[in-house]
Amino acid sequence: MEENKNEIFENENEIIPEVTEEEIIEIEEETEKKDWRAFKKGSYSAAITAIFLAVMLVINIFVSVLSDKVNLEFDMTSAKVSSLTKENVEFLEKIEQPVNITFCADETAYAEGMMDTYAQGSNIYGGAEYYEQTIKFVKKYAATNDKINVNFIDTQDSAFAAVTTKYPDESISYGDIIVSAGEGEAERYKKLGFTDIYEVEYNEQYASYGYTMYNVTGSNLETKLSGAIEYAITGKTVRYAVLTGHSKTDYTEDYISMLEQNNHSVSVIDSALITNISSDINVIIIAAPTTDFAPEEIKAIEKFLDNDGKLGKGLIYFADATVPLLPNLSRLLSDWGIAQKEGILFETDENNYMPEMPTAMGLFPDSESALTKNMNIFCTGANSPLSAMEPKSEDITATSIIASTDSVICAPIGTPDSFSDAGKYKKEKYSGLVESVKVIDGIEEKSYIYAFSSAEFIHSQWTQYSNFSNLDIALNVAENAGGAGEAGISFVTKTITNESFSGSVTASKANMVRIVFVFLIPVCTLALGIYIFIKRRNA
Repeated sequence: MEENKNEIFENENEIIPEVTEEEIIEIEEETEKKDWRAFKKGSYSAAITAIFLAVMLVINIFVSVLSDKVNLEFDMTSAKVSSLTKENVEFLEKIEQPVNITFCADETAYAEGMMDTYAQGSNIYGGAEYYEQTIKFVKKYAATNDKINVNFIDTQDSAFAAVTTKYPDESISYGDIIVSAGEGEAERYKKLGFTDIYEVEYNEQYASYGYTMYNVTGSNLETKLSGAIEYAITGKTVRYAVLTGHSKTDYTEDYISMLEQNNHSVSVIDSALITNISSDINVIIIAAPTTDFAPEEIKAIEKFLDNDGKLGKGLIYFADATVPLLPNLSRLLSDWGIAQKEGILFETDENNYMPEMPTAMGLFPDSESALTKNMNIFCTGANSPLSAMEPKSEDITATSIIASTDSVICAPIGTPDSFSDAGKYKKEKYSGLVESVKVIDGIEEKSYIYAFSSAEFIHSQWTQYSNFSNLDIALNVAENAGGAGEAGISFVTKTITNESFSGSVTASKANMVRIVFVFLIPVCTLALGIYIFIKRRNA
């Protein structure tokens, strides 16, 4: 014990080295630097954690609010048939005046079975999913532009009396949609009924048992609704006349329907001898003529296109390669720079025609024309050899808008698809659409002739395929020929035949997704952030 005590005293008596003031300052500075680095490191971690948590919170709040307001959904269909098209969204966003969409039904009841009950009263079945989709689609219009107002008024509600009073000339039924713009005498409106909105087919299977039954097979809502909005805003109407007196089969049924859906008026002139065409008509259509036009008929067409020197008229011609050349009509076309030869076109590149059908070939844009904007490929059969040539008048310019590849041959009419003697024919490029424009100095309007190489451009055999832009180009041509090309947007019928992803989401699945993303993930992230923050602070 005494020894330990002596050691302690000996240690106390040791001389401790002196530390200079400079060394003390240096030690203090180094200590401060270490503390600052530790504080800085911890602050960064805390800041990053805080920012991450804030972002997660904002995202969850944003999704929750926006989904309630706009009824967000994911469209998983390959053709985006349950979404507004890009062109339609652009059209809707540009609307600057108020537009009212009055839905003659209660919003919830319509989707949950009332429309189905009404439809079954007319022996129409199978539309329940489409009715629910209609409500979602209509609400998307209001979400796209706040100038568009959507009102749901039940036909059983006392407020509905004001609707029937406002439109006394209309027979309004449950589920009808009234689109209007303007006030008082300046108001324009269009009513959309059940068969305007939905595609209905007769059920032949039940007919064999003596029952009358129809099935809902699709929805044309976007085409019809946007077309009605455009009409209500602009009042745009172009008058077309189909000349059928020289055609055995004109293939124009689908074309006429599409023009009417875009608020245009279409009439049929079936006279075998045309001596005058009313100036009230904007565009005449000739499809697959089998007999030639008489000289006086050609003069009537020329007079129509000239329009007493004011121009502003159009002619759309669809050729038929199975018919020999029609001399008088061919002369009119050649005067306008459109050359048509006799024969039928065959594609020799097996990668560019339908299987075992070398006459049914792909055609492609041939010039930088606005008519073919966003279009890639067209497909038709029975193509006549067309090309652009030097017009008779300097006031006329002819341009090839669509063309084949340069591996196409022209064979005699009647050549079978299976023929194997293609080597003796010259391969070259032919036009699928020629645009001929007449412009006179000092005259604001233009007159047009558009010549398609085949009437099958507008035949359902090819227009049913969404990959081909046949109907799109045919509609653009019609709009341009009638002077309506710059007036607004054109709508090719888009039939909705399947449901988007949201249609298969049940309430329980939706709640599960909401719990996971709105509660569990944020809570777990918060707990992880607190753990990391505490651990780094104590490190």
